[in-house]
Amino acid sequence: MLEQLKPVQFFLDKTPGHALFVPEITALLPQAKIIHLARDPRDTTASLLAASRGWGSKWAPDSARKAVRMWWQHVSSVRKASKNLSPHQFLEIHYEDLHRDPVSTLRSIMQLLGLEWTDDAIKLAVSANAAEELRQDRGTPIPLGGEHGKLNHRVVREPQDFIRRARPGAWREDLNWLERLQIQFMLWKIAPEWKKYARS
Repeated sequence: MLEQLKPVQFFLDKTPGHALFVPEITALLPQAKIIHLARDPRDTTASLLAASRGWGSKWAPDSARKAVRMWWQHVSSVRKASKNLSPHQFLEIHYEDLHRDPVSTLRSIMQLLGLEWTDDAIKLAVSANAAEELRQDRGTPIPLGGEHGKLNHRVVREPQDFIRRARPGAWREDLNWLERLQIQFMLWKIAPEWKKYARS
């Protein structure tokens, strides 16, 4: 895939599991940029539980406890690895900030990547890739290369129900009282710096 890139192109991989292998990725690809999209663990848990009941049934955890543990494993792994990366190579953004102020948040990503996009161009990209546009398969196509691309029509095709509510705080509608209690307990136990989410 990398060999097919033109000088002005980027290779993007958004596989969450790669959060566990940041040192290996940066050793293999020293020019790689790591963008960590952190998210409220309650929304992440709700998303994982929904995936476990459908398109992600083969890998997604089927309980709130397991989901929070998976979330924390990924977040802590990235943050540990980031200590060895420069600000020119690593950026952490929050899903909630991306939703609240997409232009400023995406501008910081453009700066990391050395791209010069105007605010109007960013607004246009955000509008073209709104959740409803993606649900209707009308978002900006993401090309696929290599053998994977040959098998998948050369563009990314997300599974049905991949795009859900696409807004912060949807966990309030998705999680029952027991799941909320389990998340609270797990946050206090394994991720004390995130326990503010257990109170709000």
